[in-house]
Amino acid sequence: MKTIQNIILLAFLTISGFAYAQPGGNLGQLELSVTDKYKAKVGEAVKFTDFPKFEDTTTSKLQVNYKITSQPIEVHYQPDPISHARVAKVPVDELYNGMVKVGFGLYGTPLVEGYWNSKRSSKQSYGFWGKHFSTHSGVKQTIFADNGLSNNQLGAYYNHFYKDLTWSTQAFGKWDKYSYYGIDEYPTAYGDSLDDIKKPDPKENWFRQYEINTSITEKKANDLGMVEKVDFRYYNFSDAMGAKENFTRLGSDWELPAGDIGLDLGLNFTYFKTGFDTILAGDQAYFTVQAYPSVSVALGEIVFDFGLNIYANSYQAITPADDKFTMRFFPKINIEYPFVEDVLSIYGGVKGQQQHNTYRTFTTDNSYVIPAMNLRPTRTTDIYIGLQGLLSSTTSFNISGGTLVQNDLALYYRDPFYRYDSTFNALEVLYDNSQTFYARGELGVNVNNNLQLGLSGELRSYNTQGEEEAWHRPGFLAQLDADYTLKEKIKLGADLNYVGKRQAFEQSMNPEVESTLPAYLFANLQVEYLYNSRLSAYVNVLNITNSKYDMYLGYKAQSINFLMGFTYKL
Repeated sequence: MKTIQNIILLAFLTISGFAYAQPGGNLGQLELSVTDKYKAKVGEAVKFTDFPKFEDTTTSKLQVNYKITSQPIEVHYQPDPISHARVAKVPVDELYNGMVKVGFGLYGTPLVEGYWNSKRSSKQSYGFWGKHFSTHSGVKQTIFADNGLSNNQLGAYYNHFYKDLTWSTQAFGKWDKYSYYGIDEYPTAYGDSLDDIKKPDPKENWFRQYEINTSITEKKANDLGMVEKVDFRYYNFSDAMGAKENFTRLGSDWELPAGDIGLDLGLNFTYFKTGFDTILAGDQAYFTVQAYPSVSVALGEIVFDFGLNIYANSYQAITPADDKFTMRFFPKINIEYPFVEDVLSIYGGVKGQQQHNTYRTFTTDNSYVIPAMNLRPTRTTDIYIGLQGLLSSTTSFNISGGTLVQNDLALYYRDPFYRYDSTFNALEVLYDNSQTFYARGELGVNVNNNLQLGLSGELRSYNTQGEEEAWHRPGFLAQLDADYTLKEKIKLGADLNYVGKRQAFEQSMNPEVESTLPAYLFANLQVEYLYNSRLSAYVNVLNITNSKYDMYLGYKAQSINFLMGFTYKL
C-alpha cells in the first residue's frame, strides 16, 4: 500500500513540474499508466575533452561601479600590565687568576710553579707562567754521584678577540741542564783502570731556547674568506758547547671552493739553520715548501679522505758538494665505513709525511745526544687498517695494524766501549731505512664520573737495511692509566708503564757488556687532597716499584722518589 502511495506522489510531482515549466493555457487531458516500479539508471559517462570550457549563458552580469573611502575609527585599548620576569641567579664557578705550586722530594728535588691569568673578558686574555724542577742525585750504580738535571721555563701569552678573528701570541724561554753521567760502576777487577775517570762531577750541558708563536684564526667559516688560519713560529736554540740553531716556520690553512665540496689546503714554509762547533758537523740548513691539499667525500655511509703531501726541499750540507734539491710526494687515503652507526666502524688507508729532524727535536727526545750530527729528514709511509667502536655505553676501543716504511729513521747509538770514554759520554745519531710491522690497541673505560681507566699497547717488529738492529727501540710497549675522585675531596692518579727489551749494539762488538737492555716496568702514583676550593696538598711517588733499568746504554734511571707539596689558587 505504501509503495502505491509513493508512485502516485512521484507522478504528481512530475506532472506539477511540467505544469510549472510550460507556458500558461489549456494543457488538455493527460493519461498516466503505471506499469512497473521506477528504476533509476545512470548512463555511461563520455569524456569529450581533457580541459572542458565552462561558459555561463543564463546569468546576466550587471555593471557595478563602486568606490571605497577610508574613515578613521577611534579605538580605546588599554593592555593589562605584564609582570616583571623573575631571572634566576645561576651560580658561576669562581675563576681564579693564578696558582702557585711548591714541592720538595728526595735527592734534593725542588719544584716551583706559578701561573697568573687575566679575568674573564670578551675582548682579550693574557697571562704569565714560570716553572722550576731539578734533582741532583738518586741514580745508583754510576761512577758520578752528581747525576742531576734542571728544567726552567718562563713564558707569557696574549689573545685578542675581534669580531671575525682571534689573534693569539705566545712567547717563552727554557733553560735546561743535563749531566752526562752515563758511566756505570765496574766490577772490582776493572777498578784500577778507571781511576782517571772518577771525577767529582760529570760533564754537563745547558740547553737554552727562546720561542715565539703567533696566529690569526677565523671565528667561524668564511669570516676570513678562503683563509682559515695563518700562523708564524720562530725559535733560537743553543747549548753550552757552541751549538746553535734558528728555526722559522710560516704556516696557513685554506678552504678553496671546488663545486659542491670544499678543498682543504695546507701551505707551509720552513727554514732552519743549525751550526755545531766541530769539524765533524758544521753549518747545515734546510728550506722546505709543503703543500697539503685534501678533500673529504661521503658516498652513502662510506667516508673517503683523499690528499697529497708535497715537499720541495733545498738542503745546504756541510760541504757545498752535498747541496741538493729534492721533491717528495706522499699520499693520503683514508676510508671509513660504519658497520653500526656510532657503535662500530672499520677504517684503513695509507698516509705519508716528512719529519724534519733538528738539534732541538733530538735533545727533546734524548738529552744525552752528542752536539755534533748530520741532520736528515725522516720520510714515513704508513699503510694501516683498524677497527674502532663501543663495547658498551662506558667502554670504547680502537685496534689497528699495518706497516711503516721509513727512510732515514733516526736511531740512537752508543759505542759499546763507552766505559773507557772519560771525556764525553754521549749517544750519536745514526740513520737507517727500516720497515716496521706493528699492531696496537687502545681501551677506554669510563666506570662512572669518578673513575676512568685507559689501557694501550703496541707490538713492533723492525726490519732494518743498513744497521744490524733498530738500536734502542723496544719491540713492545704498554701503559695503564687510572684516575679516581673520592667524595670530591681526594684525587688519585696512577700510571703503569712497560717497556720491552731493546738492542743497544751488536754483542760481538764487546762481549764484556750486555748488548740487550732488559725490559722494565715502572709506575707512578699521584694523590691530592682538596682542603677547599683554593688550597690542596699532594704527594707524588715516582718509580714506585723502584725499578732499576737503563733508559739508554749506561744511562740508568733514578730510584724511587717521593715529591710532596701544596697548591694554592690566587
